[in-house]
Amino acid sequence: MPSDLPAEVLLQIVAYVEKSPDRQRNIWAMTMVSRAWYSAAISSLYHSPAISGRNFTLFVRTLCPSVIAHVRKTSFSSMVKELDMSRLVHDSCKSLTARILSRLKSSLEVFIAPRASFACVKCTGDFDVLTDVTRVNCLAALSKCQNLQQLDLSLVTENIGLPQILHAIRRLGGLQSLSIRCKDGIVQERAEISWPPLLTALHVSGMSNNGALAYFYSLPKSLTSLTVHDSPRLDGGSVKDLVTSLGHSIENLHIGVNTLETDSEFDFGVLEEMAEYRSLQKWLDGLPKLRRLHLFLPWIEIAESKGTPGSSSIYNAQNPHPLEYLELDFRHILEYWGPAGFREHHDAFYDAIAEGYLARLRRVAFFHHADALLEKTDKQMLLEMDELLRALAREDGENATIREEHAGVRVVYVRDHVKCLSMGSTGITLA
Repeated sequence: MPSDLPAEVLLQIVAYVEKSPDRQRNIWAMTMVSRAWYSAAISSLYHSPAISGRNFTLFVRTLCPSVIAHVRKTSFSSMVKELDMSRLVHDSCKSLTARILSRLKSSLEVFIAPRASFACVKCTGDFDVLTDVTRVNCLAALSKCQNLQQLDLSLVTENIGLPQILHAIRRLGGLQSLSIRCKDGIVQERAEISWPPLLTALHVSGMSNNGALAYFYSLPKSLTSLTVHDSPRLDGGSVKDLVTSLGHSIENLHIGVNTLETDSEFDFGVLEEMAEYRSLQKWLDGLPKLRRLHLFLPWIEIAESKGTPGSSSIYNAQNPHPLEYLELDFRHILEYWGPAGFREHHDAFYDAIAEGYLARLRRVAFFHHADALLEKTDKQMLLEMDELLRALAREDGENATIREEHAGVRVVYVRDHVKCLSMGSTGITLA
């Protein structure tokens, strides 16, 4: 009989089923077999529930049987470790989201906020002066989730001030990953604010002016990954200054403009301001630990004048940069098509990979508009570079961080922010 199986065996079966695509339905079926199966599977069922509009009401009835927490407590709340409410739009309300967070405060480790039902009570006065966190509905409950490790507020449509968010999460000592969206009108004068002390990954979007960057100069030294996207009005100088201030700890940097406007409305004046920062070497020199880099630029220079041994030239092989993965985004700029722009720098770039400053680079990706076509010369250059990167990855052997099958050059065609085609050493394939 299934119920005669040892608990250890049942737990192994549940762990195997957790990897299946329809894990929630399968684990639920296990809980219906017998008491032994129920005991083995119930924690996995509530660990990371798949919530949608169809089952949200039942989930709330199970988790919050009473508005007053101490009247009817439930043991299921202590089982929920990951809560993803991103698929909810109008299925919940702000007060209900706050109730759920309050019930999960002792167990929740990962939280992805819903679009419309996460908000705060409107506060008057200066956003930089927030002394009463109890005035903030969802943030008050969120501030008590002491075991939270990953927080995603990027989908929230409510205009919540960044100082309010940071005030609420400043005591979450275990928080490691944070995703937020800055909106118009929330950025005040630069202020002394506190970030979670162990933050390692920050994902920011929606910044519409350079003043928004003022809050990010006080990021903790533990930060190793920074992503800034959907921020079309940031100029290269301000972004470069911020990155330089964090440079000695950043290992993964993603700078993408990714404007939601059409190409014809894009502000080319901003791109001209970035001309001073188009040198790849200038970015890398300020980021000595960087391993992965994604840059949005209309054009980029690979090398400056050839340097002497011991200098910081792109040709210098005595102290190669640790960069392993480089992505260059040209998708909005039809006039400047990425790989074609590399023609005059191809030899220098090839030499830098083979025996110079970029000797540890193993993968390169270009993102550009689908209306810009590759010429035969461009294809030949890219295939030569692809073969070189794969050969270097093969030589790395067991010590390779990027193996041969993942190394090389990739060209991604993009139209209206949707990947259309990609090209590798094997030719054109669907992405």
